[in-house]
Amino acid sequence: MLLERLYCIDDPEPRPAALNMAVDETLLLSGPQPAGGAVLPVLRRYHWQRQSISLGYFSRHDGVAARYPGWDMVRRWTGGGLVEHAGDFTYSLILPADISSSLPNDVIYRAVHAAIAGGLRRSGVSVDQASEPDPVASDACFARAVVADLRSHGRKVAGAAIRRHRRGLLLQGSVQGVTTPPGLLEAFAGGLAGEVRWEQISLPILQAAAQVAAAKYSLRTWTERF
Repeated sequence: MLLERLYCIDDPEPRPAALNMAVDETLLLSGPQPAGGAVLPVLRRYHWQRQSISLGYFSRHDGVAARYPGWDMVRRWTGGGLVEHAGDFTYSLILPADISSSLPNDVIYRAVHAAIAGGLRRSGVSVDQASEPDPVASDACFARAVVADLRSHGRKVAGAAIRRHRRGLLLQGSVQGVTTPPGLLEAFAGGLAGEVRWEQISLPILQAAAQVAAAKYSLRTWTERF
């Protein structure tokens, strides 16, 4: 199991694309702490207020708006390709530096997708982890599987991207193209950690995230930087 303990946040309120990205960043930089003072990992499940496209940090924005008229567009802090958010199971995993520093990216990536796979398989969804990358090139995340992504009947259904920071690690992921069963979040969290504590996003986190969204993720200078 990847972690000993984990905060799990099931965020039910659909939020604007910029605010969703800002909440993830804020949780990494100033996330919740238990009474003992040790920062715990956080798994957050969230929803989108409108159909949205998220671009990887280095993704080109040229032509994306024309391909997705009427969709919101935001640039992630993490890498990877273009991801459609229209009813997908979107989540983030935040690991503090004292935990993430000893874990290679591939170990985290594989463990995250193994935990998701366990939850899907319990409900009869057939998935496997890719053992090698797909040979095709595409700017769309779900058009190409990399090692440890999840596939169902040969089609990629789960992928993620990682950003490291001196405060820790942010992984942002999506499950789509399969019916996500009730209880997937609980199974996912339980597959990652031996002890799961259910929490809500605090008002101070939301207030700080709103400022980050206004100053960064909602600006064209950020979204169209590449």
